[in-house]
Amino acid sequence: MWQRRPIPASSIQDLANEFYAVAAERAEEYHEMGEDAEVINRAVWYLAQVHASPPMNTDVRWFTEMLSALLELAFPNTHVAEGKPKQFLEDLLKGIKWSVKNSFDPDGT
Repeated sequence: MWQRRPIPASSIQDLANEFYAVAAERAEEYHEMGEDAEVINRAVWYLAQVHASPPMNTDVRWFTEMLSALLELAFPNTHVAEGKPKQFLEDLLKGIKWSVKNSFDPDGT
């Protein structure tokens, strides 16, 4: 809700509640599957730090779909085919290794 005018706190809280509901539902699903539901928290932090930008504004669908895509990468539910799909996963690995190696502490702690 990045705007140059005042926004009621209730609007911000309502939107936060919508995002929370999506994340809580996914956390419950992963908990029921025996996975560490904390992964949802980490994915939300990742989205907030890396991908959230002002144009997203109040688009809960964007958040839901991005969270689903990240979770599919973290917990694949199918095998990937040889060729381009597998090569793309290798591209992801390169990018992930670079990101981990070049991470930073935004709080300076």
